[in-house]
Amino acid sequence: DDIAESKRLFAEMMEGKRDRYRSEKRYVRPDGSITWVDRVMTAIRDVDGKLLRAFAMVEDITERRATEALLRKLSRAVEQIGDAVLIADRDGVTEYVNPAFERLTGYAREQAIGDIPPMFSTGGDEVPAGVRLRERLLAGESVSMAVRDRRKNGEFYHAHMVIAPVRGPEGDIL
Repeated sequence: DDIAESKRLFAEMMEGKRDRYRSEKRYVRPDGSITWVDRVMTAIRDVDGKLLRAFAMVEDITERRATEALLRKLSRAVEQIGDAVLIADRDGVTEYVNPAFERLTGYAREQAIGDIPPMFSTGGDEVPAGVRLRERLLAGESVSMAVRDRRKNGEFYHAHMVIAPVRGPEGDIL
């Protein structure tokens, strides 16, 4: 896997086919744990192109790879969960919906993204409720409510919703 690729890239550098390459490589420590690194290899050649040295810059990316693996797992969980999930920005504009949302509402992901769901609406009869909901979310509160909404085909459905703000690393509402 990464060993064969590493050997191939280094051989190409030795043969003069490349002067630089970047790869992710794993190292097994004496205790058996694995460390992942991002390695950039650069050839230093003489005027005739003969390889004099290979210079390597190595960065430990073990934690980054673990974080990426966790994010992939969380993403798969949200995609597979049976409950509808909708993520909206601070203005209420939909950024993401999962397949359960599509099944519940009848709206395809492409139709929902970029739209403002009725519960965030600031038009018509919903102005007071929509404004209050947005204010509560921006204040950091979670909101639980029962809703009656229409599917794309016009049928009504009832749902219990829990709407919660998403916080950034500094605690700010995203």
